[in-house]
Amino acid sequence: MADGKLKQGDRVVMHSCIEAEDPNNYGKVWTCRTDQFTRGKGMTAQDSVFLEGYGSSFAPEFLQKVSLPSEDERILAELKEMKFKILHANFIINRLRDAVSLSKSIMNYFRVISKDEIDEAKINRMIDELSLLLPKQST
Repeated sequence: MADGKLKQGDRVVMHSCIEAEDPNNYGKVWTCRTDQFTRGKGMTAQDSVFLEGYGSSFAPEFLQKVSLPSEDERILAELKEMKFKILHANFIINRLRDAVSLSKSIMNYFRVISKDEIDEAKINRMIDELSLLLPKQST
């Protein structure tokens, strides 16, 4: 945009005007359907641009050009985020499997011993073993 004018294909958002406050327009990214042009002459000259999907021309002073990542970059970023979420979910699932396995072992242990053999030290050791499998809480 060397000359400061909007070009066909530029992506813009509306600002500082009543149209920008409309819930259908608020934050919406528009694509310029035409290059910026001047209509009228002299005192009545006014710059305008047509936007795809907007019913009439629009004053460029109420438009801000935006730079958006390409579709490939956007998709790649989404894939990376999904991969991270899947890896995190797999980590949690594996920790839960470990916890279930330990819980089963503890239950089997309690089935084998009599009530007289259960002491606080054994219970505390089992709790310590179980806590090693649980994710650490961040403070």
